[in-house]
Amino acid sequence: MNNGTHDEFAHLHVHDDKSLLDGQGKPRSYAERAALLGQPALAVTNHGNLHTAMEHWKSCNSVGVKPIIGCEFYVAPGEAENKTRADWGPGDPDRVAEDGDNPGIGGRGAYTHLTVLAQNSAGLRNLYRLQAGAYDRGFYSKPRIDDSALAEHSEGLIVLSGCAGSAISTRLRLGQQHQASVLADHYKQVFGERFLIEVMHHGIPFEDALNRDLLGLASRHSLKVVATNDSHYCDPHDSFVHSALLCVQTQSTLAKPVFQFSGSGYHIASRAEMEAKPLPVEALDNTLMIVEMVESYDSVFERKLRFPAVELPDGWDEAEALWALIEEGLESRLGEVPSDYWDQGRYEHKVICDMGYAPYFIPLHYIIKEAKKRGIPIGPGRGSAGGSLVAYALGITDLDPIVHRLIFERFLNPERKSLPDIDIDVDESRRDEFIQMVREMYGDEFVAQICTYGTIGAKNALKDANRVLGGTNEKGLWYSSQLPPAKFGRSPSLKEYTGPKDEVYELATGLEGTTRNEGIHAAAVVMSPVPLRDLLPLRRPGGDSSEPWVTGFDMHEVESLGLVKMDFLGLRNLGIIDECLRVLTVRGGEQLLLPCLPDECNDRATYELLSSGFTLGVFQLDSPGMRGLLRQLKPSRFDDISAVLALYRPGPMGANAHTEYARRKGSNAGWKSEWAIHAELEEALKPALAQSYGLIVWQEQVLEVLKIVCGWSYAEAALLFDAMRKKNHAKMEATKPEYFASGKSQGYSEEALGELWGVLVPFADYSFNRAHSAGYGLVAYWTAYLKANYPVEYMSAVLSSVAEDPDKLPGYLEEVNRMGIPLLPPDINHSGVGFSPGPKGIHYGISAIKGVGEAVFNAVASKRPFSDLDDFFRRAPAKALNTGSLGALIASGTLDGLTPYREELWFAREALSGRATRDRQERRNGQKPLYRIAYGVGNSNLKSTEQRQEWERTYLSTVLTRSRVDLIPTRALTEDELYWLRDLLLRNPGDHEIQLVIGRVRLDLPSANWPVVQQAVANLGVFQ
Repeated sequence: MNNGTHDEFAHLHVHDDKSLLDGQGKPRSYAERAALLGQPALAVTNHGNLHTAMEHWKSCNSVGVKPIIGCEFYVAPGEAENKTRADWGPGDPDRVAEDGDNPGIGGRGAYTHLTVLAQNSAGLRNLYRLQAGAYDRGFYSKPRIDDSALAEHSEGLIVLSGCAGSAISTRLRLGQQHQASVLADHYKQVFGERFLIEVMHHGIPFEDALNRDLLGLASRHSLKVVATNDSHYCDPHDSFVHSALLCVQTQSTLAKPVFQFSGSGYHIASRAEMEAKPLPVEALDNTLMIVEMVESYDSVFERKLRFPAVELPDGWDEAEALWALIEEGLESRLGEVPSDYWDQGRYEHKVICDMGYAPYFIPLHYIIKEAKKRGIPIGPGRGSAGGSLVAYALGITDLDPIVHRLIFERFLNPERKSLPDIDIDVDESRRDEFIQMVREMYGDEFVAQICTYGTIGAKNALKDANRVLGGTNEKGLWYSSQLPPAKFGRSPSLKEYTGPKDEVYELATGLEGTTRNEGIHAAAVVMSPVPLRDLLPLRRPGGDSSEPWVTGFDMHEVESLGLVKMDFLGLRNLGIIDECLRVLTVRGGEQLLLPCLPDECNDRATYELLSSGFTLGVFQLDSPGMRGLLRQLKPSRFDDISAVLALYRPGPMGANAHTEYARRKGSNAGWKSEWAIHAELEEALKPALAQSYGLIVWQEQVLEVLKIVCGWSYAEAALLFDAMRKKNHAKMEATKPEYFASGKSQGYSEEALGELWGVLVPFADYSFNRAHSAGYGLVAYWTAYLKANYPVEYMSAVLSSVAEDPDKLPGYLEEVNRMGIPLLPPDINHSGVGFSPGPKGIHYGISAIKGVGEAVFNAVASKRPFSDLDDFFRRAPAKALNTGSLGALIASGTLDGLTPYREELWFAREALSGRATRDRQERRNGQKPLYRIAYGVGNSNLKSTEQRQEWERTYLSTVLTRSRVDLIPTRALTEDELYWLRDLLLRNPGDHEIQLVIGRVRLDLPSANWPVVQQAVANLGVFQ
């Protein structure tokens, strides 16, 4: 892409958008700009991280620009472990800063900056190690290195003295020449000629004086000087977008920014632009000297398979160890192992070992084995791995692929080498425990979760642009409404925007796609045979050593290095099943075993439930559309469940395959010739298609059909199917002649083969993996079986799983009501953290009460039981007695077992909470009252069905109070109670009467006529 010119300058201090909400440009844009200017090389030096290293390397190489990878590190003012703020003020450089002091150091005394570049592959690996150490040892406000770590990892590094926020520049700006000289000497001793003084100029007032001092320091210490530009965006016209991005970061506006860059020119400048700055010419030329010093990093990014380390018995290789596990597993599962299982096992073993993947399967076997030993629920299988008998023998899946008619080559094709990809479902509530277990088994330095990056999408770009330009939130929502809704999970882009192309839109186009935040992949974990910090950048959220490492590279970059990625996905339903089985085991004494083979999935009540469509809470089968399809299809065997999961998706539904399956199943006529794709093919394909009534439902059936019609192996058939599935028209057209030739050699006509081709090609576009639908079909069957046969225990577990999800809980509570299962109110002494089954129904869980949560429950449970209200207020933990939690406990009826006066307790909650707080403080101070007044509330017998129901809707998402309670005041009402009564009546207008009994006097009053009520009650003299 070079424009033919040669620009004698290279940028060595550049921030892309991985300097989050600070750098605005993308690596590709920077590289293209450098190539356009004819610059020979380009560096990237993001703040505290190397997360863009691979993308920068690829981008530069793609346009013929030499990549230089570096980092602008945060450097601790002392030792990295020292988590105090330093103050380098002129009076006492070593004085610790007090809050509010201005120490003259970045991060309010926490760090300075330093520019460090990798000279070669060894240097790049040292940069990775430094970043990991910054999170491990030095995290304090930012991930920080220190000078000792830099010296320890000095090989292959080039160090520039840094920007105005560096240690040397800070010392000079504070007038501390001696301290600056000491630092310069130190770096020179460690790095020699690989240490240079960095100068830059952006028109900031102090820069002229600082640069004079820096040049003088360089002269006195015989150091070379290099010019940089602190680039934060690509082109000069991006300056406005960058200013807006800083406002996005600081939640401010361009009219009143919290932070903006001083000066100007923070782009990828040309040599001419750099020469116009008051910088020495030799400083510009020295950038080219550094370019010459930098060597290739290719070996760091080389793809090389790196499987987790495997401990093998003495004298065994990985192939022998794997076969021993296969033998042991098959014999354990089957007892007397049939010959076809041994044949398939040997075949898969040979394929796996020939492809070099034995070290992938062995560690995964031990991981799953240990998880099951610890009682962590694991799914029966997910994705194409269910087609592997080796995975079944090793306990990685629980699907017998021979019985389920699954195909190994759909998972691993010996004709096309690609890494195996096995996804493991884990109980969502124990996924963190699972990952911690893997860290313990293989070592913290060898295991990491994989990062994700969130970008500013079109909608947020419009909202952010509108806000920073001073627009209202309402206007921002209006702008975002000019985008179409998301389709199939894909968010719209600004190319689809239909609103005005004004300044908001123009700014939004600059913001769209910029990296906004770092995240953690929901499933992906990487494992390595060597410490990961030697291979890629790592971070640890918040510097917390108890948290797993997270890669700085995304999933695709990690895989491109040849590292093994395993997906451990959280599945809530596994926890539901486990909890239900646990309760049933405790109650019955014997563990209920759930079936894994299709013929064993034969419970009549289960299929009646599925056919009824009342499947709310059943895995994968509880959406309204799915429930409708179940009523139409009326499943009666396991294959029907598997088919429903495959057909209820946009592609098959668009082709009406789901309704056609239901229609054919409902005919009850067995096989019909009219279902045949072609008369010539009917008998040949009947074994493959009869189970699905002549329809091709699963991907594996395509492989079976091609094997039958063309005489191909599954591996050969899989190659054509992959081309069909990926719409690789060139590959399809190239294979088409071979398909027809092979089919004709098997005795089929061109007409029949053409008819079949016309069916296979469109189907492949939306086809579904049978191994996946079988694995998830088992989980669906299990949940339906438990709901049909153990409804109280199962629905209790379902409710517990969504106890703190206000969007899902109400729907499941309504389902419990529909099923006729009594829902019992929460009780402070007896309810569990979640919902719990009992002989009379389901007890409401305390953690499900809005405003309470699990932390409050755990604190309360440690103090139970409470004998009465007084005992509760004296001993309950502070978490339960703040006004928010206390109000939720009162309004939900959780304290009804201690006092029936829910309304009175509600009105007194603030006073009681305050008194409990004071009493706790006095006890801590050793104070004892002369006499103690018991906690309690007066009884006015002022109760209301409507009020309790309103509270319950708010705090429980359902109504538990059923019978009518009259208003029966027996004492003078307080002012709060009086207003509550008025509001209650005004909220319930109408012609019906409200019964008000005061003492022995009964009044029947119109509910909407508050003055009449007030006058009547006042005449009786009960109001204060």
